[in-house]
Amino acid sequence: MKISSKGRYAVRIMTEIAKNTDKCVSVSDIASSQNLSIKYTEQIINKLVKNKLLESFRGSLGGYKLCKPAQDHTSGKKT
Repeated sequence: MKISSKGRYAVRIMTEIAKNTDKCVSVSDIASSQNLSIKYTEQIINKLVKNKLLESFRGSLGGYKLCKPAQDHTSGKKT
């Protein structure tokens, strides 16, 4: 199976957020840890939020968290 670059980055972003289950993770923290631009990171995160994989929180302590526990996420379809 061939995965696009954006798909690979989406998995890396989800993994980064899963490592920080105790707090919300900001776009700038994700972008810097994954060596991505903030704009590109925002594009990927917006798709993940739209598909209900992430939820966003506003405010000074806001950011992104997984919608489900990390162990409930998979990177491929089960058949």
